Amino acid sequence: MKATYLDHNATSPLRSCAQQRWVELHRDAWANAQSIHAPGVGSRLALEAITERVAAALGARPSEVIFTSGATESNHSAILSLNRMLRRERPVRWAIGAGEHPSAARAIEALEEAGEASRRVVQLTPSGEVNLEDLEAALETCDALCLQVANHETGVLTPLAAVAERVEAHDIPWHADAVQAIGRAPFRLDDGGARAITSASLSGHKLGGPRGVGALVWRSGREFSGLLPASSESRSPRAGTPDVPGIGAMCEALIASIRELEQGERAPIEAARDALEAGLLERFPGARVHGAGAPRLDNTLSISLPRATGDWPDGEALVLELAARAIAVSTGAACATGLGTPSPVLTAMAVPPEVAAASLRLSLGPGDSIGDLGGVLEQIHLSVKALDDH
Repeated sequence: MKATYLDHNATSPLRSCAQQRWVELHRDAWANAQSIHAPGVGSRLALEAITERVAAALGARPSEVIFTSGATESNHSAILSLNRMLRRERPVRWAIGAGEHPSAARAIEALEEAGEASRRVVQLTPSGEVNLEDLEAALETCDALCLQVANHETGVLTPLAAVAERVEAHDIPWHADAVQAIGRAPFRLDDGGARAITSASLSGHKLGGPRGVGALVWRSGREFSGLLPASSESRSPRAGTPDVPGIGAMCEALIASIRELEQGERAPIEAARDALEAGLLERFPGARVHGAGAPRLDNTLSISLPRATGDWPDGEALVLELAARAIAVSTGAACATGLGTPSPVLTAMAVPPEVAAASLRLSLGPGDSIGDLGGVLEQIHLSVKALDDH
């Protein structure tokens, strides 16, 4: 049976352009970019050229790009750095979206447990959008904002212009997890509401780059303090030897993703997502699409499917049943899988616990089209029926 992969929001297969660049740089820029001998200088020059390309793609300055091990490090580094910068006699007061990725939410929770921060959760509407009235109220009493650009489970997009207007009025820093949005939705840090963002994180493997490589855009004029102190000889604010081949491969995946978006090459992905959604709603009366009616990423479908009896199956059991049929999907954030609790994102959208626990997240990627997904609807139908028969 041919496998069908519908979990691109968790990770996306390595692109050929990224793999090719990784091999080239392992051949030509293998030396430590912090060394002063000829091979080291060659690696450093390659890294500088890559940095310029990444910055240009994101609408940032090269000096604002810090390469990391991925989104988790980027989110933690940004939040901890902002907290250190803002810390005075009292804990830093954070406003944080109710639907944030665990890697951002846990960073603020850790600061709160250490007595270095407090948090006010900004609620979501039933459609999954940030509640702007609640955001306005939170910003009146908070020192910093943590709010993502696109939700990892529902794909719901944050109205950047509306949030930026409020952030600028209160003159507070804003960290944005942009991992799911970059390459899937128009996003540049020098354009529109994104100009109000202080720091933004991205991850290579969501774009078809290698695992273990990401970046943090940290706006000029603010002191950055990484998770580990950088050595005195380092030219980077982040400790450690830079992975030039991995960074270069991520750069190629980033640029390819943005080019596909700008040239309209993602239209088949959205059409396939919409066809899947329509087909599931037809086959499963009473099914609930989470985020329906809100602006969403073109590739993401979060849906709960009822049993024939009218009750709701366990989402993780359904994921395993589909895996046995060579269809890869998830229930939500990969790092939260197996916790046995309903999705915090769906809970914040006032989705009943039994419905939230039944959710599936189907996230498509480059090359997916309606023709490729013809058997998926039938396999999902059979999988739900199999759980009914157990």
